[in-house]
Amino acid sequence: MRAALPECLSWSLLSATALLLVAGVPSPALAEDTVTAATAPEPSPPVRARFNGLDRLQAAHQGREAFPPDTSIAAGELRVLQAANSALRLSAPNGGEAIVKSLNDFFNVPDKPLLFQPRVYYDRMAKRFYVAALGVDPASRESTLYVAFSSVFVEVDNLEVARVFQDGGTWCSYRFDVGLKAGAPTFPGSLALGQNESWIVLATDNYRFNDGGFRIASLHVIDKRSLSNYVSGPCPSLAYARVNVPRDAAGRRAFALQPAQHYTNHEVAGRRPLYLVSTQALVGSSDVYTLWRLSGEDTTALQLGSTSLRGDFVYRRPPAAPQRNGPDLDTGDARITQAAFRDGKVWAVHATACELGPPPAESCLRLVEITPGAADGAVTGQENLGRRDLFLWAPGVAVNFAGDVLVPYQRSRARQPMGIGYAVRRAAKGVFDALGNLSGGQCPLMTFDEEGRNLTGATAGAQAEPGDDLAFWIAGEYPGVLEGLGCDWRTRVGRVRDTVTPRRPPIVLATGRFTLPPADGPASPNFSLKVDLRAAVPEAGLQGTSGRLLTLALADVGRPNVACEGHHPRNGCAAIDYPLVGPDLFNSSWVSVALADGRRRLFLTESQDLSAVPDPLKPD
Repeated sequence: MRAALPECLSWSLLSATALLLVAGVPSPALAEDTVTAATAPEPSPPVRARFNGLDRLQAAHQGREAFPPDTSIAAGELRVLQAANSALRLSAPNGGEAIVKSLNDFFNVPDKPLLFQPRVYYDRMAKRFYVAALGVDPASRESTLYVAFSSVFVEVDNLEVARVFQDGGTWCSYRFDVGLKAGAPTFPGSLALGQNESWIVLATDNYRFNDGGFRIASLHVIDKRSLSNYVSGPCPSLAYARVNVPRDAAGRRAFALQPAQHYTNHEVAGRRPLYLVSTQALVGSSDVYTLWRLSGEDTTALQLGSTSLRGDFVYRRPPAAPQRNGPDLDTGDARITQAAFRDGKVWAVHATACELGPPPAESCLRLVEITPGAADGAVTGQENLGRRDLFLWAPGVAVNFAGDVLVPYQRSRARQPMGIGYAVRRAAKGVFDALGNLSGGQCPLMTFDEEGRNLTGATAGAQAEPGDDLAFWIAGEYPGVLEGLGCDWRTRVGRVRDTVTPRRPPIVLATGRFTLPPADGPASPNFSLKVDLRAAVPEAGLQGTSGRLLTLALADVGRPNVACEGHHPRNGCAAIDYPLVGPDLFNSSWVSVALADGRRRLFLTESQDLSAVPDPLKPD
């Protein structure tokens, strides 16, 4: 809703291991000032699963409906959580076993106000779902931010997930008074959610009750350490602080800060900043992006700094989008609608106007790549996504393990109703593929606000899947027929994954050599040996590797072209085996990892994966 009152690493290896790799290197910079058409040589990765999400009737609370949906999506390892005005939908990855709960019921707000602007996110670092929403009561002029997080065990069992979501167990919820009382009272009219290893940040833009005008942007910061050890029992107290955002480094008014969703950890100059990005969306046109950094030891010592960065070409408010047999659709403005951080890069998206042929202009999308420094940064790439006579707006963004960037969006044209599309920028190519389709529309959308705007949702949500980090989940809005309402908003959820994603060259963390005595066969005493190998990797060598696949590999230096793989090879190579310990015959091959919060032991399982627990021996 837009400004409207709402109705060091160390290793200990058992067995012979010579090479430690982490797959992946930084992606190439974005192409500058380009528009990618739908005639790209390769199609975007296909939609592997899709299902209907919430609609206006399902999302109602006690018969009270809201629009537009403002949908967002959170993908856990076993469940998918969607949010829209004004409900949550938790389901299996195929869309089944769905449970729908209104935001008011979820946060135990029986009647008024109707909660709105929900945001959901699955934090792969903490293995929790987050839910946030706003509540505004114009009569009392009270404004409330509602926040909830799940237990880490919410992902252990599917049936347990459904049960606890239904009855409210293993969720901790909180409410914060966020209205500014000094001067003209305000209410929050928008909500954005981001997080990193230290913070959960909820950004709001605050508007005056008396005239609806914008007053100030605020950040609501929660220290993740205050909830990091919670498993069950009484909910912990949260360390919370509010930061009213000052003008940026160039003296410009701060508006619509979008906190990045950090997929990987990041440290620079001894700090672990959370990045936010904003545009000058309140002005006619600009080429300035503002990169914000939030850091500090705790919520009592937060520091917020900013750097003004110039792109190579301007952005401006996108034009309204035509639709078949209906009035034009409001496409919003040029604010950042989602941002993601991964491996030293911030990726942000927004809508703008593009001249793709003779006037008038179309609404298109811009993907911005920002490389932050210790106290500065640079716009290292910009790429427009658009097509002649096709209007795109409300983009989201997510980045996967391979460095591929997915951008979902709303789309419309004069001869078609509004639908949901997406495009993928593969890291190996450096440009967008062809436009993909999640859902077409069924009828003309007509959902007008008090200012006469035919509103659609502010963003199409996106998140990379934690269980399969080459896949993406997306959600967006399309118009469909609902009983008793006619044509109104519905949503669609989809999972996008490429069939084959090229592997990027590995980053070598540690190498070493050792000599094994010869063995004539299984009866030889040297056939099975225990070898203890250790390597200390400086922290600087780990930059850009968080979240990547860890590989332990052996190579015979005398025969470099011979692959040493498999169980008990008879080709003269050494191989990692599964030594046995204890009466229950558990294998004991393990890797010990020293982290900032303690040492962890990961066991090599018979499936050749690393696990937190050893698996019982299962002889062939």
